[in-house]
Amino acid sequence: GDFSIANSTVSKNSASLGGGVFNKGVFTIENSAISGNRATDDGGGIFNSSNNNAPAGDLSLLDTTITENRARDSGGGVFNEGSLVQSNSIISGNKARIGADVFP
Repeated sequence: GDFSIANSTVSKNSASLGGGVFNKGVFTIENSAISGNRATDDGGGIFNSSNNNAPAGDLSLLDTTITENRARDSGGGVFNEGSLVQSNSIISGNKARIGADVFP
């Protein structure tokens, strides 16, 4: 389904995939911050997932900052298997073994 957040902070959360957010649908984040989240596997801030045989996750970042997130494996800021569009957004200062800010 479709989901959006605006004027929000997603911070200090943890999960194996997508410490801050796990998306398999259509997701828009506007004028928000995703920071200080952790994933034990991939996508410290956001995991934008493929959806098996359906279209992959569709993620839009508008005026959003993704920083200081961590993933043990890949995509400290964003692990992206789908569509990612960003406008006037910052993805920086994240940490992961592969693809500190965005993977792939």
